[in-house]
Amino acid sequence: MRHSKIHTMRRLVAVLLPLLLLLAPATSCASSASPPVHLTLRAKWHATPLIAEASEYMARAGKFWEFLDTTVRLPFAAPSSSTGAAPTDRAMYAALVHAASEHITLTEIAVMEFALAMRYYSVAVDTQFQLASSHFAAVINRADSGADTAPRNPCDHDLAVVRPGVGIACRIADLDALLLGSTNAPNALAASVADTIFPSDHVFPAARGASAPIMTIILYASFESQLLGAFSTRLRELANNGQIQLVFRHLAPSTLASTTASVTRASSQPAQLSGYGVELAIKSLEYKAVDDSKISEALHKQSDLSGIETSDELGGFLFGRLREIYPDSQADLVKLREHMWKEINTLTELKQWELAELGLQASQTVLQSQDPLASLLDIARNMPSMYRPLSRMKLNSTVQDVIIAGSSKVGQLGFGQGTSALFLNGLSIPLDEDVFTILDRFDAETRAYNQLLRIGVPSEQIVSLVHLGVRPQPVPVVAVDVNSPAVIWINNLERDDVYARFPPLLRDMLRPSYPGQMKYVRKNVFHYLFVADLSSPTSYIGIAQLIDAVARMTPVRFGVVFVSGNELLGPNSSPFSIAMREEVSLGKGHVGSLLEVILRLFLHALDEHDRLAAMRFLHSINPTARQDQAVSLKAVRARYEEMGFDSEEFDTVILPTSGYNQAIGDWNDMVNQRGIYQYPATFLNGVYRPFDMVDAPGQMHQDYFQQLYPILMDIHHRVVHEQTDMYAHALSKNQAMARLSLRVIPTDEASIRFASYETTAAEHFLASVRWLYRNEVEHTGATSFSHLLVVSDFVAEHNLRLLRQAFTYLSTGHARKSSRMAVLLNPSRGDVDQVTVFWGLVMQAVSQSQAPVVAGEFAMILFQRLHEQLGGAAEIAHTLPEAVSLLSKVKNSKPDVFAKVFESLDDATFRAGLLSNNAHVQGMFDTSAGTTVIVTNGRIYGPISSADRLSWHDFKLIEENQTRESVRQLTSVVNGLTTSQDKSILLIRAHAVLGSFKGERSRIIGHVSAAPGAIETSSVIADPVLPKFHVVALVDPLSQEAQRLVPLLHTIRDALPVTMRIILTPVHKIDAIKVNRYYRMVLDPRVVFDAQHRMSNVPAAHFSGLPTAPLYTLAVDTPNAWLIGSVSCSYDLDNIRLSDVKTAVTAVFELEHLLIQGSCFEQSGAAPRGLQLIAEPLVADGAAKAKDTVVMETMGYFQLQLSPGVWRVAVRPGRPAEMYSIGFVAEDPNQQFLQLMSRGKQDVVLRTASTVYYPDAHVDSELVAAMTDLRGKNVVFLAQRRPAAVQQDLLYELYQASIAEQKEQRARRAEASAAAAAAAEAAAAAEAPATTAEEKPQEGGVWASFTNLLGGQKAADQKAEAADSEVAMIQPRMPDPNLETIHVFSVASGHLYERFLRIMLLSVVNNTRHPVKFWLIKNYLSPQFKESIHFLAEQFHFEVELVTYKWPAWVFAQTNKIRTIWAYKILFLDVLFPLGVHKIIFVDSDQTVRADLAELAAIDLKGAPYGYVPFCSDRREMDGFRFWDSGYWKTHLAGRPYHISALYVIDLIRFRAISAGDQLRASYQQLAPDPNSLSNLDQDLPNNMMHQLPIFSLPSEWLWCETWCSDEAKKRAKTIDLCNNPLTKEPKLAAATRILPEWPSYDVTIKAVLEQFEANQTAAAQPVVADSEPTESHTEL
Repeated sequence: MRHSKIHTMRRLVAVLLPLLLLLAPATSCASSASPPVHLTLRAKWHATPLIAEASEYMARAGKFWEFLDTTVRLPFAAPSSSTGAAPTDRAMYAALVHAASEHITLTEIAVMEFALAMRYYSVAVDTQFQLASSHFAAVINRADSGADTAPRNPCDHDLAVVRPGVGIACRIADLDALLLGSTNAPNALAASVADTIFPSDHVFPAARGASAPIMTIILYASFESQLLGAFSTRLRELANNGQIQLVFRHLAPSTLASTTASVTRASSQPAQLSGYGVELAIKSLEYKAVDDSKISEALHKQSDLSGIETSDELGGFLFGRLREIYPDSQADLVKLREHMWKEINTLTELKQWELAELGLQASQTVLQSQDPLASLLDIARNMPSMYRPLSRMKLNSTVQDVIIAGSSKVGQLGFGQGTSALFLNGLSIPLDEDVFTILDRFDAETRAYNQLLRIGVPSEQIVSLVHLGVRPQPVPVVAVDVNSPAVIWINNLERDDVYARFPPLLRDMLRPSYPGQMKYVRKNVFHYLFVADLSSPTSYIGIAQLIDAVARMTPVRFGVVFVSGNELLGPNSSPFSIAMREEVSLGKGHVGSLLEVILRLFLHALDEHDRLAAMRFLHSINPTARQDQAVSLKAVRARYEEMGFDSEEFDTVILPTSGYNQAIGDWNDMVNQRGIYQYPATFLNGVYRPFDMVDAPGQMHQDYFQQLYPILMDIHHRVVHEQTDMYAHALSKNQAMARLSLRVIPTDEASIRFASYETTAAEHFLASVRWLYRNEVEHTGATSFSHLLVVSDFVAEHNLRLLRQAFTYLSTGHARKSSRMAVLLNPSRGDVDQVTVFWGLVMQAVSQSQAPVVAGEFAMILFQRLHEQLGGAAEIAHTLPEAVSLLSKVKNSKPDVFAKVFESLDDATFRAGLLSNNAHVQGMFDTSAGTTVIVTNGRIYGPISSADRLSWHDFKLIEENQTRESVRQLTSVVNGLTTSQDKSILLIRAHAVLGSFKGERSRIIGHVSAAPGAIETSSVIADPVLPKFHVVALVDPLSQEAQRLVPLLHTIRDALPVTMRIILTPVHKIDAIKVNRYYRMVLDPRVVFDAQHRMSNVPAAHFSGLPTAPLYTLAVDTPNAWLIGSVSCSYDLDNIRLSDVKTAVTAVFELEHLLIQGSCFEQSGAAPRGLQLIAEPLVADGAAKAKDTVVMETMGYFQLQLSPGVWRVAVRPGRPAEMYSIGFVAEDPNQQFLQLMSRGKQDVVLRTASTVYYPDAHVDSELVAAMTDLRGKNVVFLAQRRPAAVQQDLLYELYQASIAEQKEQRARRAEASAAAAAAAEAAAAAEAPATTAEEKPQEGGVWASFTNLLGGQKAADQKAEAADSEVAMIQPRMPDPNLETIHVFSVASGHLYERFLRIMLLSVVNNTRHPVKFWLIKNYLSPQFKESIHFLAEQFHFEVELVTYKWPAWVFAQTNKIRTIWAYKILFLDVLFPLGVHKIIFVDSDQTVRADLAELAAIDLKGAPYGYVPFCSDRREMDGFRFWDSGYWKTHLAGRPYHISALYVIDLIRFRAISAGDQLRASYQQLAPDPNSLSNLDQDLPNNMMHQLPIFSLPSEWLWCETWCSDEAKKRAKTIDLCNNPLTKEPKLAAATRILPEWPSYDVTIKAVLEQFEANQTAAAQPVVADSEPTESHTEL
């Protein structure tokens, strides 16, 4: 990559140097040096062997064992025969790549090398190292059982063979004893969680037909082990014989490399990571936020920069290398560099007219460059420095037209100006996706290429097929067109008088309303249909809810449809259901069911009475409301009369002759035509939901607001008008379908399955299938593109009914001409009995009787009429002559053919063929014996059960799904191929393969092929077997997205075989600068070696040549699953001013945790409020600690912050585990692995009671999660309530228990305090009067305390210095342990605010006798602060805990660091702290406390979740800055005060009980995308929500700030906040010393403590041995 850049620079200089020299000033000026900024990010685990990581990639390619066989023959550790020296890293890496290339393509090799450069699989290898340690720890009576170090391998070489729960063998000779499990098995083992086999474990594939293994054997080995080949061979022989299940796991080599990386050995150094970005954002200088006092002098001690490249790069030019390339132009290059430096270092603000065409100017610069991608990269990386030079470029009208034409071309696809997007082979890749997931997408494409090659698609046609987009996408909501005259509407908002007061116009819906409030207009905009069977007791719950909604004037039109309940009663039917469907005498010789009686009475009531009265009559039948009598005709009469209806007409109305049967029939016809077979069901504007008997109104409310916004947009844009039929419009907008075919409509990814047709055996099987066509005339031999397979045992009645519907569809003209169908047998028993043989013969006879056979009555006779007339298949097998005679009555049946076929009934060959077919069917369709599925073009629908009741309409819908444009194009491509394979078969196989590729494919490749101004580039890597990847990128060159996207494109081009097309989509008229940051993407395209052929990959973000005047803040942009922290830095990363830096700014960050995150739901779909999860490490080595979390109510979201390794995740023991256990999110209760949100193998296994390791009896299930992926884990699971806890509220019970415990603690503290006071009084009475304070020796008091604290002469010097300056030191105070702990939390970023924060902490503990625990947000604290804070806590007797919460991906992200910090103050209060913390106080870091916070904690908030202090309004000079006194805020507050967020108290019990956190996040999600909302996020959000979440106004003396409050009020102030003053802009340090007399005392005291901390650290430090790696040093403040 470096050489490529130099080559590019050479070309650019040749062109630009003469031009730029003309622009440069004639006189030379001294060039200022710009210190570099250098950042690396390391892992917590050691670097793993590269060969082990490569094997993980080979496992994904399905070639692990082949790769192992190849590598064991390589002499990795042996000296070279020619040189006598051990092979170098470069040589070993080349051998590794060559070994892999024997099994995978060059395209896959490129992907693998990219992954190795990023150390993608390092975490997976390290986790397997830990599994080995777990097994070694389970050795009974092991020699190192008492050691603190990790358990050692009992074998004396880098290999061990483990039989879980039995023992470990170290020699081949020991294997027999291990397999026998005898008492003398070596190294006996106890059970371990490492016994679990994970999906990503390398399991040796057993030979086909081998018996199930009786035991599992795990081979732990290092790839450099000399014994690996022999052990592997022996164990695989046993696996092939079915004796064992063989699993391979990596074992850490016994010797470690001393460097950061090695090909064959693990390292003693941390793994260095890439795949992240680093930004240097320019900060506002409006308020000074830099700590420039003596306390920060140590920051100027710079790090050792040995090994860090410090080339003088400027504006994309490497001047050091250019001086080497152009030795004769030294003076000119110096002049050029000085001119460029002056230009770049001057970041003057552009005028509005200079901004307007900046996007077009940037695009023109790129297009006119000799290397457009390099030019685009330079702009993206150094955007703030590029604005001024770009603004001076004169636009070329021709180029401008080309740019506009290109963006217009993609605009036709919906991508407007300023849009950035990325497509891989037509697959849209989200721009916020991490690099590892993007790499997985490329890897998946190589698998797709290989699959298409295997089925016979020529290489040159592969990409044209891949981008077609055959796979259907899940439908987020299912909508059905239920608009029908049969619907009975209960209300009408447009006509009923009760709604007369509602505003009459659609546009009235655009009026502002409170969040969560429906739109009350007199229009039928929303239609809610309730479909029910009145013989079901559940239906009456819905009727009651519907009546209530109408009575409350809910602005929705409600309708009902009632089915007649003619379904067969099940074995679990209730007595009420049975009674409703039993026939009773109705008089006059008529009989009928009670259900029919009730429906007739309801229809009559609608005709004669009020609609709501008719509904109330139905509700009166409710079996749960009346327990006094059973349902009967007499009881129905009584209910009818109770409603005040005419009893005389009762006997007439209930008869079938009353005239209401037509309406009942219309109801039945409607639901049957629309495929509605599960009742009750609800439809809001057609959107289907199964009836939720617990919270149907809540579900309707949720659906209402999901549909509301699009409707409001249509009203706003005048898509609809006052005369529009809003019901029809809504149905169309929701894409309502004709039928509710839930088996056909893909509602999630799991429902989209495709058959496995890749093998040659599958090809032969498909070729042997006997197809049925619509008729023989229309089958012309052309490639059919609709191939329907019906797979079943055809014994059960519902399966025969399904088959009849399939034949009806094929034979009655509904099917297309190009359709064909086949019937495949899948018997429910494994053996082939007479019944199975008979049906096989019937199908064979069908296929032989006509070619092609005419489907219809002929097939119906075979598969149904025979079954009905002869009494079942078992009898048919013995009455074949009678069957043949029946066939003779059918037109064109040819019974002689059947008679001949039936003669082979007992033929053994025929039976063997059936068995073989059964195996193929079950294997291809991934189904079990007897299962019924429908397969069309490889797409699997099913399993189909008797409840599905599919009709020919559903078969039509299935076929329509297969006739989309993409399938037609696929057919066209296949027809154009030159192949010996049957093209119809190839079409089926290609469709199945393409359908298995996840993700929606765009046709963008074809649309941009001729886009004007497109940048075309490609890599030099080529694969003779596979085509290149097609990458299309839309880039706005001056966008924040471009800063991440362009470096990624540049690296992809260098690393992978790609053809790339980039379309620039600039904003044509810019009104403001959007991006004010420099950005570096850390991404290595391949493994790098130094001159000594050693691996030298140390990925780093390197900034050089930046302007020195601005103030920068540094932030690291990481994948969502990463939690990182700074471990060393040489400067304040929140306030970097390069003009103050002497050499360089260096920083080292560490990946501290990977996230398991996801959602947890109860069976009802609700989140289990208050549920606590706990994760414990499998290997308890002292480094990894147990983690816990609380489940949010929002989406049931949770996150656990874990390190690599294996973790056990369970419901926390105690009350949570007594109420809940972990269950599944799957319909199949036998499914072993959870349904997960991310792709690929997921190492999360559910273990049950027999294998859990918690002593608590209630913990009977757990997740065992192996953290094997740098993308973390995303898990969805079920929290299963225990039977005894169905009606209990966990959160309420936990709070009650916590309050009771707190009362007990208070009582114990009071007793202890009283006892201590009594003891003190007794001791005082017994002793002589103590010496007065004035009589105490001079060395006592405060200074004695600090002499003890700081020690010796150092403290004495501190004393003298303080005395000279008249600044008193603060003496530590011992809190009273008998008092309740006060909890305080805060957040700070940057050394200045950390300085303020320490003073705030000290001021809190100095003013209270209570114990204090501080909770500090860890995310933005410096390494110096994190290292020293616990020492400070120890000296001043307070507790401190650093907490963090990774910003969830689904919460709208802030791009500005300070706004993110504000958000952390308010958005995650319900999950940041343990449930045991009942009340917590936020205190701003720049605040000084003068009172006891115990008083604040004791204030009664009167039921509010939190209390804030209102802003002062004393200073009239600030009137113009009080934005809340006018406009929106004045109206919103309605006389209430606007509150300040510098100090507030939160009642966490109340906060969680009313779901305040969820309400705040919901409001934030709604407002945050608007740049004009939430200007002061942490204040505006709670103030905006005050009507939903009331704010208790704290007394004003609890917060005083000079900017807003009077001088008089300061005398009463209990805390003083250093608010910014928009008038004076006074720096906070100056304000602190001026406003707070006590501030210098706190400051000096803390300085003394920190100096002592540094002295202790220096004394404890061990000598450091120098090595080749750069070392980082830092000094504490």
